[in-house]
Amino acid sequence: RESYRRFSQKQMSTKDLLHVLAIGSIDQHNELHDLLLQLPTVRITALTHFLDLLDVAEQDLVHVAVLFQSLSPLELFEASRTIRQKWPKSKIIVIHEGEEFLEDFLYDQRLFPTAEPQELLGLIELALHEEVGD
Repeated sequence: RESYRRFSQKQMSTKDLLHVLAIGSIDQHNELHDLLLQLPTVRITALTHFLDLLDVAEQDLVHVAVLFQSLSPLELFEASRTIRQKWPKSKIIVIHEGEEFLEDFLYDQRLFPTAEPQELLGLIELALHEEVGD
């Protein structure tokens, strides 16, 4: 399997940063990275293949996971299940078309791919706030 990983980290201690994990195509990662530059305390881990989740350490707390429509239904299911097992408090945002694609307990928020970038940014900010507030 071909994989791509991209890490973005601001000039802060890792423990002070909120961790956003993204799984999807490289183009989607670039868009998300540019969008998240607006948030000063976020670091991003971008994976192109859901199996790369197995390489992310459980101690590396994930606050929000964004799963893009480039994942197949099976990959969405497996990625969501893995995230729920490794980081049970993590908020999962899925960007996907179609009516039935995942059981409700496997994700927290959903956006259609046609949603405006600011809508995704708002959901990420809300999820980060909820996660930190727990």
